[in-house]
Amino acid sequence: MLQFGGNDCDFNWAAISRDPAADHLPQVPLKDFIQQYKLLIQRLSDLGYQPLVLNLPPLIQDRFFATVSKGLAADTILEWLGGTTDSIYYWHQSYSDAVEQMALKAKLPLIDIRTVFEGEPQVEDLVCEDGIHPNEKGHALIARTLKAYR
Repeated sequence: MLQFGGNDCDFNWAAISRDPAADHLPQVPLKDFIQQYKLLIQRLSDLGYQPLVLNLPPLIQDRFFATVSKGLAADTILEWLGGTTDSIYYWHQSYSDAVEQMALKAKLPLIDIRTVFEGEPQVEDLVCEDGIHPNEKGHALIARTLKAYR
């Protein structure tokens, strides 16, 4: 299994905390993320593999913010985000949306794991305390979803 995901869209939060007025790019800008993802899909296809694409599970924005701002100037980071953690959620979602669009354009099967997670009554119970990584219950949900796909 090969994975690109939510960590790619993360920022250098310490740098933002120190100098919010500077230009801050994510670890992998969306344009580069798309380009790298397409290249991987093409390479796998060229090798005779049939890629199966999963979008990104949702993050729990307030937990994620607490994790990335720990020990930093959280108020400064929050101000850089526009005063709300909603922007973190939507930024992360933009990477998931890009994955969906790539799958659609390449006519690849897509498992919409994001909707599966969001359809759970307590999505917070499926994500680690860091707010971004699926926990044991989240991974079990992913496994069940993959098994049902076959």
